[in-house]
Amino acid sequence: MAGHVLMAFGTVHGWSHRAAEEATARQVEAVVGWRSGAGVWANHGFMGAWMVVSLAWGRLGLGWRRVWWVAFVFMGFHASVVFVEWPARWLGLAWLVAAMAGLGRSWSGGRRVAVDGEGSRRRGVVPG
Repeated sequence: MAGHVLMAFGTVHGWSHRAAEEATARQVEAVVGWRSGAGVWANHGFMGAWMVVSLAWGRLGLGWRRVWWVAFVFMGFHASVVFVEWPARWLGLAWLVAAMAGLGRSWSGGRRVAVDGEGSRRRGVVPG
């Protein structure tokens, strides 16, 4: 995520925070109809929080990991599907499918879910 921010600031915005806010404001206005560059600051806050959380990920309870996965998918969906043009949107949709698979794995506690011959679900390791 930090790499994305650095690349965007360097290649797209010429290391100008003002230019990033202006570009964000234009995009928000085009999509939702009101002008705001606050998304840049939201991204900075989220990136900082995500760095802290990633360091503590193994110590977080399952509930907090789920909350962060949902937040990550929400931010990623808007960044890679809503605010991009086609055909890049296809890559965003592919990312979203992969993220949702990770979210599903997080929801199951990191374990695979097996289905026995009668269709009932039981938790555990899937054979083979």
